[in-house]
Amino acid sequence: MAPHTGSSTPEQIDTLLNFLDEHRDLAVGKLRSIEGKVQAKRLWEELCNTLNSIGGCTKTVQQWQKVWFDRKHLAKKAAADARRSVTETGGGPSLAPPLSQ
Repeated sequence: MAPHTGSSTPEQIDTLLNFLDEHRDLAVGKLRSIEGKVQAKRLWEELCNTLNSIGGCTKTVQQWQKVWFDRKHLAKKAAADARRSVTETGGGPSLAPPLSQ
């Protein structure tokens, strides 16, 4: 049976973010050695199983990795927009919406 790839629940996203906050090397892709790749694979599988057991959508490891990549990309874009807004206002307050944690 194919995974149900609908929208992630807020609980799944919170769990994803908390797990990656606890495993920062995994979050930023620093596990590049042979041992690191084995550890990264194991951690992503663990995270995938945890997220899928919460309820809501069910995704593969690759699909959860894409959720993380997309969220990370959007956060970086928002941060860049905020920095750009400050320079456009001549050092005044940013016109971009404030970033959350």
